[in-house]
Amino acid sequence: MFGLDNPSGINVIPAITPKNNSIPLWFTEGGAGLSASYPGQEWFNQVQAELLNVLKEAGVTPDKGKLNQLAAAIKAVVSNGALEKAKNGANIPNKYEFVKNLGFIEQAVGTSTTTVMSQNAATSAFANSQRFLTGALESRVTPPNSNVALIIHDSKSSAVYDDDLRKLLWGFDKDGKLTNGEVPSDRVSGLGTASSKNVGNGSLHHIPDMSFFPISGQGTNISMCKLPNGFMLQTFSRGIVAPAGVGEVSTMDILYPTAFPNGICGGICTKGSYAQVVASCERPTKHGFTVASMKLQPISVSETEITFLAVGY
Repeated sequence: MFGLDNPSGINVIPAITPKNNSIPLWFTEGGAGLSASYPGQEWFNQVQAELLNVLKEAGVTPDKGKLNQLAAAIKAVVSNGALEKAKNGANIPNKYEFVKNLGFIEQAVGTSTTTVMSQNAATSAFANSQRFLTGALESRVTPPNSNVALIIHDSKSSAVYDDDLRKLLWGFDKDGKLTNGEVPSDRVSGLGTASSKNVGNGSLHHIPDMSFFPISGQGTNISMCKLPNGFMLQTFSRGIVAPAGVGEVSTMDILYPTAFPNGICGGICTKGSYAQVVASCERPTKHGFTVASMKLQPISVSETEITFLAVGY
């Protein structure tokens, strides 16, 4: 490639005149009433300047004996622009700016289909995604810095699992029934203070059940009831000899069916027959008492039925 080099040329390109047409015209050899086209010096100078400038841009020195310099210059221009196909972009001077100019912007987190995340951000995003896992039958959520996971099953049951303890802390079935774990009694609505007390009879704070109120002898003339606080109630009947005369008092020692272990609170009695005879319980002990009876009117009876109630402990 070389420019005009014979003595007919000049060293300075003449000034380019203004264009005569707004669209390019094409050459013709004349004929059919048309004159042959005459390019003139201006057209040749423009073409030569364009070709030489391609070589200059590529840093190629014009050589009259080489006929492939224009092709070499075009390749060099492309290569210098870091778009050589064989390099696969490896010779791009500023790859970040190149990617940025394509519209791919590196961000800490993905925000669009054109966002490129760094390896660190992608790794962190993957780690965070592992805290929400969905399987074939259940989904699992694990909070950051914790090995306790919430598990929701497709059957609508739910649970909390501790990976460190390798056990369920609590679980509920699909109807909301607790299947694993315990709920503190004070957290259950409506139980009140009774929820914090134990069944028993050894403390002021125990709650006795009916087994602590045993009753024996119902329907007989000897019955007994024991209370959780240690109190005992006994009822029994005895036949008492009536006094011989009116106004006379007779006494009779009576033993309880069961002696009280510790002591007696008191005793009372009532007659089952003969209103003309009165009776009372005297000198009670934990083993028994003395019954005193008196006849108020003359009657021909030698014995009267009396029912006793004794309270002890």
